[in-house]
Amino acid sequence: MASRQARKSESAAQASGSDEENSQQSTQDADMHVLNAARDVVSTFKTRRESKRKVIEEELKKRVADTNAKLCDHFESRKGKVTKLQKAQWDRLDVLNKKREAIEAQINSSMRAVEIQTMNMNSELHATFSGRIEELQDATSPRS
Repeated sequence: MASRQARKSESAAQASGSDEENSQQSTQDADMHVLNAARDVVSTFKTRRESKRKVIEEELKKRVADTNAKLCDHFESRKGKVTKLQKAQWDRLDVLNKKREAIEAQINSSMRAVEIQTMNMNSELHATFSGRIEELQDATSPRS
């Protein structure tokens, strides 16, 4: 019996060692499974976060491009308006300058007419006064 008992206890010890190894192995397997699941969760989280970040970056790039386009359009529109206003002002200045030149020419011709009339009156007065002076001199001079 001793040999049977020894065999039983030996086989029980082996079974118990084998159970321990199996339970230890299953614990390690469970730990690895949990670790892999955690890695998968972290990886999934990183992937989602990365995709959200890329979406946000793309939206930002699009907004920046749209804003730049709007600013360029606004600048070009403003530049066109300023150019039109400046051209209108130059046209108006040109018209006013031509009016000024016409008025100056009219004033100049009027001044020439006044000068000519003054010169004519001067020569008439000179002739009249010269004739009168001669008459007075003849009248005051002794007749011989």
